[in-house]
Amino acid sequence: MYPNANSGNISKGWLIKILSDEHIDYIEYNKFTNPSIVRSGGFGIVFKCKWEERGLKVALKCLKIDINNIGVYYMVLHYADEGNLREYLQANFTQLNWLDKLHIAKEIANGLRFLHANDIVHRDLHSKNILIHQKRPKIADFGLSRQIDVSISSNSAMNGMPAYIEPKCFTEPKYKRDKKSDTYSFGVILWEISSGRPPFQGFGTPIALCCYISKGNREKDVYGTPDIYVNLYTRCWDMEPTKRPETNSIFNVLNNLILDDIQNKYKFSWIPVDEFINPIEIAKGDFSTISSAFWHRGGTKLNVALKLVSNSGAYPKVFINELKAYCEICRENPLFLKCYGISKSIDSDDYIIALQYAKLGSLAKNLYDVSRMTWKKKLNLLRCIISGLKAFHLHGYIHRDLHSGNILLDDMDNAYIIDFALSTNEEIDENCGVLPYIAPEVLFGRAFTQATDIYSFGVIMTEVATGHRPFDDQLYNHELVIKICDGLRPNFAPGTPNFYIELSKQCMDSDPSKRPDSNDIFNKIIHWLDSMEIAKQFFDADKIIEELPRSTQNHPDVIYTSNL
Repeated sequence: MYPNANSGNISKGWLIKILSDEHIDYIEYNKFTNPSIVRSGGFGIVFKCKWEERGLKVALKCLKIDINNIGVYYMVLHYADEGNLREYLQANFTQLNWLDKLHIAKEIANGLRFLHANDIVHRDLHSKNILIHQKRPKIADFGLSRQIDVSISSNSAMNGMPAYIEPKCFTEPKYKRDKKSDTYSFGVILWEISSGRPPFQGFGTPIALCCYISKGNREKDVYGTPDIYVNLYTRCWDMEPTKRPETNSIFNVLNNLILDDIQNKYKFSWIPVDEFINPIEIAKGDFSTISSAFWHRGGTKLNVALKLVSNSGAYPKVFINELKAYCEICRENPLFLKCYGISKSIDSDDYIIALQYAKLGSLAKNLYDVSRMTWKKKLNLLRCIISGLKAFHLHGYIHRDLHSGNILLDDMDNAYIIDFALSTNEEIDENCGVLPYIAPEVLFGRAFTQATDIYSFGVIMTEVATGHRPFDDQLYNHELVIKICDGLRPNFAPGTPNFYIELSKQCMDSDPSKRPDSNDIFNKIIHWLDSMEIAKQFFDADKIIEELPRSTQNHPDVIYTSNL
């Protein structure tokens, strides 16, 4: 929040104290540039500005309140890049499938249950007060919101959009809106998500609509809407508030609908979580936690890897991406680990993917032993990796997070690419990944492409040669980002064959158009394995392997996680 230039120092100091007590930052007016009006609502004008210091677009909401001797103040909010829910549905409805709609509904329900858990009633929930940023909904505009124990004057009862308002507000002028009033509004939003159009569009005057709704009239069901979904919004907009479900119940219904849709669409087996015995955590990253466990099925005991996808209960998009990749590319493909089915954690709402267990763990944990293998064995391992990446790229996918921690070894002859949380054939805007493996064009802000995966593969080639993670003696920070963008690349081990170095450097070229594709790399490695002349050069290089240093000193603050 910040005042305009005319605000007095005393008032400014008072407000700063209030903001400090509430743990809200105070930001000076001159930090923002290029303001333009986005929209004007009943409780404020919204501007879009640049916050140059942070490199962000922000929304500044000018509060329509009269505070004597203080001046005009703004709330500084995240700028939603796709407008409000109504606009988003109008622009994208024909491209949304039921799973997309359920995701939107569930995330709104999750936000509403958070408010209610903190005894806050929104009191003005409708599709224009839900913003969409990167396809995810955010509840906004708390101008009418109150904590439950704060009294509400009767003249505020009719504020809002009639189609979404608790009917008792029309028949009882002093009716005090509560959590069940928000539930009513959410029921109307559920219908709007199913139909793609505003409720009671073109119905005449607001007063006529109030009378119509107060008599129990509601919008008609849209053909093809699942019965459970219809039943849910019908209960939400019941005339009697006590018959409306709690937000936790709403969330669970939507969650189960999503799970049913996933199972029907991707045909994965559902495995009760209690069939997995003695789970032991073996790895943890930004997007998932991996455990090893025994799965008892039909009298047999199978060692499996359980991948718990972080926040997949509240935000299942990452989980869906992974299942989609397994379904379209990996299922029944020997280049990838088997997927046995899906389950759900007993400790959270997060989903679990049960996978074939790779006995040796990640390539990253085995780099020293790999670097001591003969060059023929190293090439065989790289052939496995590039074969998997080639299959990915043939289906139009981009991995986006390829590094040695996301490659598992069942033995020293078989490597498998894993962790498809960010893998999709759709565009995504988020910067993510482990820094040394991220192509420089992505660090400059350009989108991920298949060529960015090739860059990552080139870095992996250096690891296989040296036995070390890239830049493991440096801190992964903005200085390293600048160095990579200026051309810094990982080193190679002494004795590494020149043609191997040449291919790796081609993969890591700063110009993505100059990098080979996965098919070219695959063919080149096959040629190396079959060529007698190349075999002699690798034989000579093998003699140097035993002379290589065992290790180097890692920087103590190096973090190998997929988050930039």
